[in-house]
Amino acid sequence: MDNNNYSAKIANADPLGLVIITYELILSNTSEALKAKNSAAAKKSLLKARQFLAELIAALDLSQDVSKNLMSIYIYVNKLLIEGELKANSGKRSQMQKPIDEANSILNELLESWKKLEESDEVDKGEKIMPGALKLYAGLTYKDGELTEFVDYDEKRGYKA
Repeated sequence: MDNNNYSAKIANADPLGLVIITYELILSNTSEALKAKNSAAAKKSLLKARQFLAELIAALDLSQDVSKNLMSIYIYVNKLLIEGELKANSGKRSQMQKPIDEANSILNELLESWKKLEESDEVDKGEKIMPGALKLYAGLTYKDGELTEFVDYDEKRGYKA
């Protein structure tokens, strides 16, 4: 998914949607790491993936058994990403594919489960993070050699950026 789409998607997401977006971002970064032309780029992408994974870990409610199980899975996935990162750093980029593929397989399976939950009518998805997000109209215009920002705001339409 293109980074430009994430801002709008995040602004209009409910908490369950944010979990799904976070998984997509992790998977996007692990894919970028595998496609990277050098070790530094691969390491940077894997670091981003691990940062998003840390956000999932931080969001867990450890009073719930399912969260404890997810914590174990996330720790294992993090270990795989670190292994991939170490292999990329040590000049063994050809060997980084296996741990990253395993991490991606686990993450894709979890992502599919979250998506099924999102489609279910029986799950409380929570409130949208930014309920008025679609009601703001802003942009730039170019006229007479000048770039001008405008915001179409009216109290009945949403909020001003």
